[in-house]
Amino acid sequence: DWAITESPIGFFWGGTWVVSSQAAVDAGKADGVKAIMEYITLDDSENGLQYAWANGTFNVSDDVDLENIKPANGGDKGTIELWSFTNEIPKMVYQYCQDHPDFGYNVHVTIKGTGDGYQDALDQALMNGEVDIYGCEAAFVLKYTQGDMAKFAAPYESLGIDAAAATKAADIAGYTIDIGTRPSDGKLVGLGYQATGGVFIYRRSIAKDV
Repeated sequence: DWAITESPIGFFWGGTWVVSSQAAVDAGKADGVKAIMEYITLDDSENGLQYAWANGTFNVSDDVDLENIKPANGGDKGTIELWSFTNEIPKMVYQYCQDHPDFGYNVHVTIKGTGDGYQDALDQALMNGEVDIYGCEAAFVLKYTQGDMAKFAAPYESLGIDAAAATKAADIAGYTIDIGTRPSDGKLVGLGYQATGGVFIYRRSIAKDV
């Protein structure tokens, strides 16, 4: 006599969203930021990051230089500033540059742990226009997609991405889209590359009595 809740009655307790800044668009970096955002959050092909990440075949050595990522033949358009609280997103960008040696941008990476003042430092950098792409953990992502800092985020459409079509094609879970959507204008500004979802399982006979 057990029951399992169905969507949308559920919960999640972890995950990471990736957001890009309007400053990056204004600085003319939309093409480079678009390429990275699509690679991390929308490419669900069998050769894409999402597939490799989900099945455990994504593997970048801890020994590579993640502070200054340089494509072999590219980098002539400038530098993308990436902020993250772990090395996961930088490793993904490193792999992207390995797979796309003619990518037009170098990527400078700032990694600061959540316990080392990541949000405070990120907030200041966003206000100074010094961040192009940034990672947001589930515990504080809403601050950057729907809260006080959401005004600094760039909508996917500003990068040249048809958000509705792209998320449908990639079969992105609805709740991750909801979390990454800015209420003030209904624009999608962030998506996750991972999220730990869950459901409530309960004993129906007991639930009726409490």
